Amino acid sequence: MKVQFHDPEEFLAEVRRDAERVDRKIVRVTIRRRYRPPFVTMSVIATAVVSPTVITLDHRVGETFSGDGHDSDLVTKATATIDKVTRVLNEIGLEVRPGVFEPNSGE
Repeated sequence: MKVQFHDPEEFLAEVRRDAERVDRKIVRVTIRRRYRPPFVTMSVIATAVVSPTVITLDHRVGETFSGDGHDSDLVTKATATIDKVTRVLNEIGLEVRPGVFEPNSGE
């Protein structure tokens, strides 16, 4: 099962409610780039496992033309979001690691 949020504040509120039940106290956080010519869409992805549920943040940062090398504003926005999410997760006793938890197949 998966519960998905697009707003970082809503994701953090949900994880905070279940912080003691987060599997191994690990939350995965990363930047995802999706290439759909002529655009690249950038999102911040965060996932936590509260068995059997994967709680997911899929926060769209923005998009730019692919190949133009002008994604520095998006990287800055994504980094600011990751920094905030990381700070709050650390404050509630969770460890942030790169990557993404995926729901088991068939769910």
